[in-house]
Amino acid sequence: GDSSAHCAAATRRLCAAVRAMVEVHRRTSQGLRQLDERFTGQWLGVNMGNTASAGLGIASAVLLFVAPPVGMGLGIGSAVASGLTFAGDSLADHANHADHRQQLIIDDWNAFAVAELMEDWVHAVESLGAGLPSKAVALLSGGLLNFGGNSGHSRKEATATLTVSDAVDGGLTAGAVVDGAAATAKQVVTHVVDIGRTAAVAAQFVGITGALISTGFAVRGWSTTKAGQAAVRTKISELAQRIRGLQRLLVEFDVLECLVCAEVVTPADKVRHCEHSLHCFHEKCLADWEARNGVRCPLCESPLETRVAMEML
Repeated sequence: GDSSAHCAAATRRLCAAVRAMVEVHRRTSQGLRQLDERFTGQWLGVNMGNTASAGLGIASAVLLFVAPPVGMGLGIGSAVASGLTFAGDSLADHANHADHRQQLIIDDWNAFAVAELMEDWVHAVESLGAGLPSKAVALLSGGLLNFGGNSGHSRKEATATLTVSDAVDGGLTAGAVVDGAAATAKQVVTHVVDIGRTAAVAAQFVGITGALISTGFAVRGWSTTKAGQAAVRTKISELAQRIRGLQRLLVEFDVLECLVCAEVVTPADKVRHCEHSLHCFHEKCLADWEARNGVRCPLCESPLETRVAMEML
């Protein structure tokens, strides 16, 4: 009857939306991986700049006792190098974040659209008087898909849940503040140093302090990850978890296909994925592919997960 037709239509809509959501997550993940690579390049550049600034600061601190004019010049050079490094780092942070913020927003909006279709499907099954598939219920109620909220959220409320974009914002801001502290410390030299003998003593003290601070920040920079990059990597990991959860749901509806043999993947099948896009394959199909073509994904050329990562859907 009408309830049966509505349930079938709701199931088709949900499956189509879940497939589309997987592709949206893959595009977002790909963009974030590119952003992660840019962060790595930025990290190297900033740390090299901070290291150079620290070296000038140490030389300045020594020469302030031996040859004050030369030491003052090196101190000013250290401050300029640190300031330029900080300015370049801040501009790069802003550009990196702006390039992918919109994609994160699109990703979140699509996730909430899928959540609404899930709610519609649940209502359709209940109106038909049929029981919900137990595994599907577990996936929907266990938070595995993790859309950032329950399916009862409205689209207006969804805009308040773009926490990933906000987290990246906060991470970039925090990183800029911390990385800028060294520049601020070094700039003190230009305000304290004076021509007089008393000011020269103060300059020596500030020079030593600035050298120690800039050296500490250089060491810290090489040993830690930028806050913005850490937020990006957390998001990449979250997207991988979402993709796996959506694929498990598609398996429950018998609509997930192996991308080598085009046969349906069942809950009893052993599967493997590629590392970046998480394309799903039967373990046996992928083993045959590897024997003929190597250890790259047939679709995206990314590395394949090892056999140890093999899992049961």
